[in-house]
Amino acid sequence: MMLTLVLSLGANLTANPGFQSSLSLAPGVAPEKAYDPFQHRQVEHPNSTLGSLAHLLKSSLGSGILAMPAAFRNAGLAAGALGTLLLGFICTHCVYVLVKTSQEVCVEARAPSMGFAETCGAAFQFGPRRLRPWAGFVRTFIDYALTCTYLAALCVYVVFIAENFKEVRIYVLTQ
Repeated sequence: MMLTLVLSLGANLTANPGFQSSLSLAPGVAPEKAYDPFQHRQVEHPNSTLGSLAHLLKSSLGSGILAMPAAFRNAGLAAGALGTLLLGFICTHCVYVLVKTSQEVCVEARAPSMGFAETCGAAFQFGPRRLRPWAGFVRTFIDYALTCTYLAALCVYVVFIAENFKEVRIYVLTQ
């Protein structure tokens, strides 16, 4: 009954000296405008949609495209095609979840943009209370995990190139 009376009279709780609150039920008082990270982003050379697609394909395919014939030879044509489509869908979905989460966390943190480790750390920082103390650790862990992943990929790539050079050298020397 009292709440109905207060709501109908349009209570302004911010002006009450005995009860200071940022909540206002008065008509005509607009809520604070939501933070839009895209308006605060300063990008020197922004990507076009086509450029973003090219970067996505380049990062997803990479040197793995050179191993596709061997993968299809081992899996077969039908299983290889189905597996390629399935993994492509999973990779695309994971990128979508990462970008969507990054955009939501940017709004929460009021940051124009975040990297991968920053997004993971902020997801813990603004997530459930029990996980908040782990934010710094997660950010550091992601940085080290990405470093190890890139070093391992680099090692595999170097071995792949060295094996191909060796085969070419053997072929040329035996001719």
